[in-house]
Amino acid sequence: MKKQPQSPLMQKAMELVQLTIALEKLIPDDNEYLQTTSRFMLENAFLIPAKIAGAEGVGLYDLQMENAAIVRKAARELSVQAGSLRFEH
Repeated sequence: MKKQPQSPLMQKAMELVQLTIALEKLIPDDNEYLQTTSRFMLENAFLIPAKIAGAEGVGLYDLQMENAAIVRKAARELSVQAGSLRFEH
């Protein structure tokens, strides 16, 4: 069985996952705020490709739009969480 190439959107989603994992590895163990924020970031980063795959795999428009809204919300939260890291010393 031949593996289908990923869509450009899915490729970007997987890049987000990889970047978030790399960022999480840089967080010091003694900073509880950063640890918690990085866990939320990982949660959102992993949610995005899952919902993109769900939207691509289903033929019903309303489910596609529901997944799109979830992806948009997770991406916005990820952006806010990444921005909040700048203010933690």
